[in-house]
Amino acid sequence: MNILSIFIGFIGYSFLAATFLFASFIVSNKRADIKLLLMCTFPSAAIMYIIKRMDFLHFGIRIVFFIIIFIVLEIIILKTPLYKAVSSVLLIFVALLILETIDFLLCNLFFNININTLLHSKNTTDNIIVSIAGLPINIILLISTILVYRLLSAKNILQGK
Repeated sequence: MNILSIFIGFIGYSFLAATFLFASFIVSNKRADIKLLLMCTFPSAAIMYIIKRMDFLHFGIRIVFFIIIFIVLEIIILKTPLYKAVSSVLLIFVALLILETIDFLLCNLFFNININTLLHSKNTTDNIIVSIAGLPINIILLISTILVYRLLSAKNILQGK
């Protein structure tokens, strides 16, 4: 693992963390607090990256940890009701699952990257490739979430709570 791998991985998780937190504002029908969003994004991205690097945790266990982390963050820090926090986190995970499936199929088709490389990469080159392959998905998901937020704001659906 080298600095480039860590940097790209952290950037990807920052986009993903921002998406989860931003979705909470949409589902809870609140105006986004950008300062609070940024304050929560980077620590949660660091925690996600550290959890991903723990080789002894199976892929499914890491996902459960991510779900719990964001539900707790949304409830405690963003003051989102439990059912709305769960809804927003699960909604983003379903969207992420769909986009990552498409990403995997494209990586497999064009770059011959298999599922074992994506899930269990151990060497530096594979880590960098996996991180770069995931960046567009995280960016697309964040941009989509922001566009939905903007659309709802323009229609005055979101409240200034």
